[in-house]
Amino acid sequence: MRNIFASLLSVHLLVPMASLSAQAPLPLELGARVRITAPDCGFEKQAATFEALGGGMLVLGATNCPLASVARLELHAGRKVSAARALGFPVVGLLVGGVAGGLVGYSTCAPCDYELEGLAPAVGAVLGGGVGFVAGLVVGLLPRDRWQTVPLEPLRVTPIASARGRFGLAASVRF
Repeated sequence: MRNIFASLLSVHLLVPMASLSAQAPLPLELGARVRITAPDCGFEKQAATFEALGGGMLVLGATNCPLASVARLELHAGRKVSAARALGFPVVGLLVGGVAGGLVGYSTCAPCDYELEGLAPAVGAVLGGGVGFVAGLVVGLLPRDRWQTVPLEPLRVTPIASARGRFGLAASVRF
């Protein structure tokens, strides 16, 4: 009797909240750039343009996808240059380029004179390191897209059936 009362109370409290959350619109504007993950619709982190939402269908360009099939939806939040990337890529480029240039300089000077034998790897390391530093700087200063996750359902209520024939509800809140 106690379990029946608890089940009825939870259904009475959670079902109205679930219907309110289903009516809450997505915080998207028409024409917004989104990135969608919906394996059932063939989307895996694919960028698209938000067109409409109606009848539980998400319209992205010329493609419709049921909102229930969407695993993740992200809104474009602009582009940003990361300080860590802007500093880290040139350092990595310098190190990799220097080692590669030194090895190339050493391997090309096998028949060199004794006096030039130590100079070729050093010149290769300096040139390779310089090229690697510049390449890392260019890549590190490229702005990257930032994405913000759009909550699909603030409250999700799921019916649960146990092996003993009992039924219940599971609720999860996303905020």
